[in-house]
Amino acid sequence: LSIYSSSTLPLLAVISVEEIYGIFQAYQKQGLMSLRPSYILLLNSILALATNIQQQILKGHLKGFHAADLQDHQMLRDLEDTFISNSLYYYLKVSVIGDGILSLQGILSLITYNDFSGAFHNSFMMVSSAIRLAQDLGLHSEVTFEGLSKEEAQKRRKVWWLCLFFDQRLAVVLGRPPVVAEYDMTTRFPEANKKLKLLDQVTLGSSTTATDYDEDFAQEMFNIVLRSEGFVTLSAHYINKLSKMTGRIYMQLYSASIINGSVE
Repeated sequence: LSIYSSSTLPLLAVISVEEIYGIFQAYQKQGLMSLRPSYILLLNSILALATNIQQQILKGHLKGFHAADLQDHQMLRDLEDTFISNSLYYYLKVSVIGDGILSLQGILSLITYNDFSGAFHNSFMMVSSAIRLAQDLGLHSEVTFEGLSKEEAQKRRKVWWLCLFFDQRLAVVLGRPPVVAEYDMTTRFPEANKKLKLLDQVTLGSSTTATDYDEDFAQEMFNIVLRSEGFVTLSAHYINKLSKMTGRIYMQLYSASIINGSVE
């Protein structure tokens, strides 16, 4: 968990450090059987991800990460096997009987582990499960956000767009059709706050041919927003944007005009 809290993993796994520590503390105090299946899935998938990260650090494949005290390669492999076996067991449980947003967070955390470890094929069916659960919750439809607080609505939009990101990314990587088509959803893209919108404007303005802002100013603006909003918020904003870009790329690659050989 110290590896998890000191890295960018909270962003990738769509759950905060505080939430994971809360689940772990509940496990310590009340035992495994007191936890909901989604909590157990979340905890095990996060631990599997962190254990895999630690092995990559020890092999020298990752730079800039702090190496934790646990440096026994065989023990780390055994722990990873245990955590991922538990994750797969509870994935099957929550994919049949969903537990709301928690189920989606758990499955997305497991998909993140697969993505990091290179097991893309393992994620193919998991993405389908996540999207069907999300659709069952109505996350694909803008009307279902009416009456929710701004924070809850934003959280649900981000979860939906992360589902789409993995769906579209796997479609491109594996050469298979995505689960969701653009006309099947009305959910708006998560709104960025004013600081992020300004950063986007400055970044774009410094990269065009006739630059409105120079690169030094854009970098200074980036550092200011990073300190103000935090890495997780900033990165989540760009991951959400990336999901939209990936979808557009997929549509261009596999549109009917290309399949028929009439690329314009």
